[in-house]
Amino acid sequence: MNRIAPTLWRTDQITGETDRSSTLIESRAIDDDANATLKMILETGETDPNAKDPYSLNYRLLEKRINDYAAEESLNFHLLIARLLDNVIVLPIKADSQDTALMIFNTLNDRGLSLSDADIFKAKMYKYAGDGREEFVQAWQDLSAHAEHAGQSMQALFYQYMFVLRAEENDRKTTTPGLRKWFSEKEFQRLRSGRVLEDLGRILNVWKVAVNHESIEGEPWSDDEAIRQALDILMDYPNEFWKYPTVIYYLKHHDEGDFAVRFLAFLRHLTAALVSRFAISPSVNSVKQQVLNLDAEILKSKEPRFDFKDVDTEELASKLREPHYRLVRMLLKVIAYHDPEQRGLLPEHWEIEHIFPPEMG
Repeated sequence: MNRIAPTLWRTDQITGETDRSSTLIESRAIDDDANATLKMILETGETDPNAKDPYSLNYRLLEKRINDYAAEESLNFHLLIARLLDNVIVLPIKADSQDTALMIFNTLNDRGLSLSDADIFKAKMYKYAGDGREEFVQAWQDLSAHAEHAGQSMQALFYQYMFVLRAEENDRKTTTPGLRKWFSEKEFQRLRSGRVLEDLGRILNVWKVAVNHESIEGEPWSDDEAIRQALDILMDYPNEFWKYPTVIYYLKHHDEGDFAVRFLAFLRHLTAALVSRFAISPSVNSVKQQVLNLDAEILKSKEPRFDFKDVDTEELASKLREPHYRLVRMLLKVIAYHDPEQRGLLPEHWEIEHIFPPEMG
């Protein structure tokens, strides 16, 4: 231990005594809690046994594995220590910029858990926050915790936000760009706006209602039973493309006085358009262009034009008699919520039972 102590803690040059309260390793990560955990581990060699953060989990795992190996293979364990002390080289790497540091990290970490797009965006926005960095960190942590509670990740929120910004730029191309590549254009210019976290928080409001059935303070639509039912129906749509016009409509029009009435009408129109197209052509490509057009139209009017291809009513009726299996749950919800005696939402978990066997023999 005496041989590695000088690499971890400050050591008195005369006495050789180690001051464990003065560590030479520090983390400057955005997450202050993680930094405090690392400092505690270095100073005390202990962690909170109930802590779930990566530092604590990894430290406890390594500590257990090392203790087990030392107990079972004591001689080999001492040989391992000697080999590590004699052969391991600690190589410092200095980067002249955050971009260089991220590039070096991703290169060295190609076999580990790579940084997510949201991690990169967080680092960029932290850099742009200037004197407001502490407030940014707290706002990010709060948003991330609320997103997780609503079954969303920061990555998912940014993906939905990309469609919001694409609509604002009137980008209707059906080719979906990579999230990181798209936001990195013009040196991450789209992340420099002070509205990003606020917009992400508003997007999250939709999922607080749709997933957790929460009430949003000051927004009566969130308590509207018909709107909750309409969102619950869409939750079973077979792909993600219903989400983008939904969050765009909310972001654009939620402050308007008649929003609840308009939003319900919009959701029902969206449901009818998406179901009719998927029933006839069960593919995301059958609605991509129409949805992207709708995204842009929503910004122009609270009664946007639905430019969906017309469907043959006879063909649609035929398809709905024996619907695609991925539409079944959604259609059953439509039927259930159409019943005037149905109050509230269906249970979160419910199963479809065959009343009659598919074949009578």
